[in-house]
Amino acid sequence: MSPRATKLNRTRPSIWAALFVQSHIEQSYSGIKVRDHRGRMFRWLIRAIRGEFAVSPDIVIGPDSPLNSPFRDLYERLREKGVKFSPGLSNSDINNRFGFPIPPDLREFWSTVFPVGKRWWDWRDRNWSRRDMAERVADELQFNVESGDIWLESWGPRPRHKAEARGVVVEWATKGPFLLPLFGHRFAVCEPVLPNTPVLSIYGSDWIYYGWNIASWLEQEFLGRDLFNEQPWPPHQSIGQWQEVLDFGCPELDEHGNLIAPVPELPPTDWLD
Repeated sequence: MSPRATKLNRTRPSIWAALFVQSHIEQSYSGIKVRDHRGRMFRWLIRAIRGEFAVSPDIVIGPDSPLNSPFRDLYERLREKGVKFSPGLSNSDINNRFGFPIPPDLREFWSTVFPVGKRWWDWRDRNWSRRDMAERVADELQFNVESGDIWLESWGPRPRHKAEARGVVVEWATKGPFLLPLFGHRFAVCEPVLPNTPVLSIYGSDWIYYGWNIASWLEQEFLGRDLFNEQPWPPHQSIGQWQEVLDFGCPELDEHGNLIAPVPELPPTDWLD
């Protein structure tokens, strides 16, 4: 047997083994639960086989990124600041992979390049439901609710038990515009699915705008742009009921900055548990 044939025979089993694993994973992919440890391992393995973890300074822009997309320029500037990226996703991949609403500017960002690394939420490997969103909102607000620092008027009378109070917050949150975590405590308001989706910073009951759209948020977060000194902001989408959290604890002022109504005081908590 020639040396070349011997080499081929030695390498062929490993090739067939890799193909078998890939085929098996692809057949099982849709039935794996994300929260299951084995399922997560298989998802990471199939993504590694597809090369989705490759991060290169000469990364390829996604095939469906518009030629005039502002995210092409932003990508270059963000890369200089050390932000890591994987290749942009195709429109079909975005449509088939994610089970939540994706506004146009977030879709354009992800179709250009996909951010990865520390503090970035990688939605290629997990799902995010409306219930997940509501529980996360309740988690953020729980400390301030229990300490008596926040209770919105729309929540009705405050219950006497902490678990009941949390249930009120969760139920309220399920009805709000869809919030999607992007980076750390930054969330995109993904409904309505229209251009210029706002980005909020959500930390406890401290909720503030961090961008009037995805591009302005990226410049604020990573490139040193100070949006808070740029007033008035351009028009952007409504954030619906989340505005009540942003307004809570703020005095009511007229157009000249004169006080109309002070911040209402909440009664002290009287929990039974």
